[in-house]
Amino acid sequence: MGQFPHWLYEQSELQMRSGDNLLLFTDGLVESCNAEEESFGEHNLIRIARENPSSSAEHLMGLLTRAASQHSGEHFQDDASLIVLKAT
Repeated sequence: MGQFPHWLYEQSELQMRSGDNLLLFTDGLVESCNAEEESFGEHNLIRIARENPSSSAEHLMGLLTRAASQHSGEHFQDDASLIVLKAT
């Protein structure tokens, strides 16, 4: 965030319920491309999370990072970071 000092940021609060997931990720994860230059995309991140609602945070993180890595031929073009939090 500090890289863009003129951007406007807002603060808000969100009530998480038991079973909810919060995914925090860098663009390197969703912008990782395959041989056809197609990015992994947020839609795949969301799809995988929705398909695995009962997964633990650790398991879901593994599923997401493996899927993005496989999509990009095991080579990320940028840093790829992911944090998964699950409300209990």
